[in-house]
Amino acid sequence: MKYAIIMIITLAVIAMVNLAMASLFQISFLDASFLVGLFAAVILYYVNSSNNPFTKSIDADIQSETGIKVQTKRGHFTRGVSFYAALTYLAGAAIITLVVYWDLFF
Repeated sequence: MKYAIIMIITLAVIAMVNLAMASLFQISFLDASFLVGLFAAVILYYVNSSNNPFTKSIDADIQSETGIKVQTKRGHFTRGVSFYAALTYLAGAAIITLVVYWDLFF
């Protein structure tokens, strides 16, 4: 139940960002959906990885304050429900875009 709620909230947030981008650039919701879904998936992948600049910055702050070197793991990515929701949004947007613009693609 908890994962379903997180997935619904993530999809709703991505859809709201998509609506905002579509109205900001005055394009259709469908035209912006693939790029917004791709952007959300990349951002969530980057944030959920343990080898990103934010994590390295926190480790450097801890090391400078304590003088103890922080042991780091090799790049580790945690797949969460929000990442899978972004992939679901991206796949849905890609399929709908392909169906709607089929004549332009082929």
